[in-house]
Amino acid sequence: MLEHAIPFQKAFERLEDEDEGYVTWFKDDRQPSSLDWDNARAFVQFLKLFYEVTLALSGSLLITANCAFDEIQTINELLVKWSENEVDCVLGTMACNMRNKFDKYWGKIENINPLIYIGIVLDPRYKLEYVNFICDANYEIGTATLLKKKIANTLWQLYNFYTQESHEVSQTSDDSASHEESVITKEGLVDMGWLQISNTYATLLKFIAGRKAV
Repeated sequence: MLEHAIPFQKAFERLEDEDEGYVTWFKDDRQPSSLDWDNARAFVQFLKLFYEVTLALSGSLLITANCAFDEIQTINELLVKWSENEVDCVLGTMACNMRNKFDKYWGKIENINPLIYIGIVLDPRYKLEYVNFICDANYEIGTATLLKKKIANTLWQLYNFYTQESHEVSQTSDDSASHEESVITKEGLVDMGWLQISNTYATLLKFIAGRKAV
């Protein structure tokens, strides 16, 4: 709404001189001043960032898990830049307040969901090396080391989970194959792609983590 109103600033200013009804409509409230219009521009610039990120992450017809971290990082970089803005006081104040709220969650690694980073690790464009680079670039050495360790542990937990699932499926298939009443066989699971998916995903996680697959 503000974005569509800003281009009509001069038109509204002319209404103050030419339309008595416009002035009367505000009654005891004053008409928008030049400062109000400047504040509106700052709000538009500030809110547009969150609007675009929300659109990017709320898509229901495409995968967004691998995009979440990049969008959050974009917000962080702009909040830092705007909070240091001494020219636009309104934008700087808003950015400082929002940065405090942002750091309340993202500034403490114990509060960060590591699966956000795992989404990037599984993206073939970035992988684990890129995640480690981002951690080193955004945190102090000690904090970055703890965060990288947390991400690596989460990655291996996922790998162990999928290898266990794959083993249980294989074992169940072998046991049930000897029973005549069994409908689902190991070959049937292979045909359905179940075993390949589990084994492939587990191998992929191990490869990404930088260790030789067994």
